[in-house]
Order: sequence, then C-alpha cells, then structure tokens
Amino acid sequence: MSYRCSIYGLGISANRPIPGVPSSPVNSIDLRISLGSFPAWVRELESQQCQLSYTAEYKDNSGQPVLQVFRLSGGQYYYFRYADDTEFLVDHAGSEIWADWHPPLTIEDAATYLLGPVMGFVLLLRGIFCLHASAVVVDTEVVALCGPAGSGKSTTAAAFSTKGFNVLADDVVTLEDRADHFLVRPAYPCIRLWPA
Repeated sequence: MSYRCSIYGLGISANRPIPGVPSSPVNSIDLRISLGSFPAWVRELESQQCQLSYTAEYKDNSGQPVLQVFRLSGGQYYYFRYADDTEFLVDHAGSEIWADWHPPLTIEDAATYLLGPVMGFVLLLRGIFCLHASAVVVDTEVVALCGPAGSGKSTTAAAFSTKGFNVLADDVVTLEDRADHFLVRPAYPCIRLWPA
C-alpha cells in the first residue's frame, strides 16, 4: 500500500506513513521514499566504489562524526551514514530515498533526519536553495528565523504559532528567486521540538 503526501510542493509516495506528515492527495509523484528498507546492492559495494564527500564537524560522545556522506556508483547515489547507524540512500536526481535504522531507534528518529537534512539535500539536488531555518507567515509575507543549531528557531516559530500565526516550515526553508520576490514552499504541519 502506498502512502501519499506533499512536502515542499513535491508529491511523495512512501511505503509507510511518515511520522508528523499527514497523508494528502497528490497529482503526480516527484519522490519515492522507502522506509525501513535498503537496496541489497548497497551492502555489497566495495570500499573503492565509495567516495567520501562530506564529514560533519560535530562529533558524537565517542568522537565519531555525527554524519558522513559518500558518493556511490560514480556519483549516481549519495549515501548518508549517521553516527547512530541511521542510513539514507538518495539517487542523484533527488527522486528516490531509501532509509534504514537499527533498534533502539525508531521510524520517528529516522523521520527527524529525513524531514530535515536529507530532504534539504534532495531539494538542493532539484535546484531549490534551502536555509536551515523556520518560517512563519505574517500577513502575506514570510519571516525566516535563521540561526545555528539549538538557537531557538523552532521554539520561536512555536511561540508565533501560539499567537495565531501559521508556521510554514520548520528546519528547512526553501527560497525560490522570482526576480522581484522569493517564494517559500510550505513544508508539513509539524514543529519538531524536544518535550523540554
């Protein structure tokens, strides 16, 4: 059974519901997502077929980078490996994503990466510039809340929401240059905050 929704204006078809993203009818499928499964051929690749493309500055408690990104098969795929063993594979066109994780992690944990940095990367592959930010609608304008991780972007967006303003995006904000203005695509109706 296919689960369908829209994120950043893209028609999504997934093999399972994406936590925090309600299903919705879509006219066409732009992106296919397989949650909890990975192509077998990825596991069989030899190390010389994997080219390290990015290593995050941030380290986990054991000193490992929180994220490494590799190019596979001559750049046809990008492999995201997080320090907690959550993995994503993205094709070079930004039209397919595979995600896998290991207990005790859950699909909700994987969705945090999927809806944030992985989706931001997919949008970049599709030629859409992204900011690490939150966005709220004030009258007919969009205000982007930018800052480093942990600076309160989502918390501020949530505060705007309690005052009746619509949150357009959280974590990833798109910017499409329309010559005399920028267009910001709506993300999904969810703010990702820790309970505290």
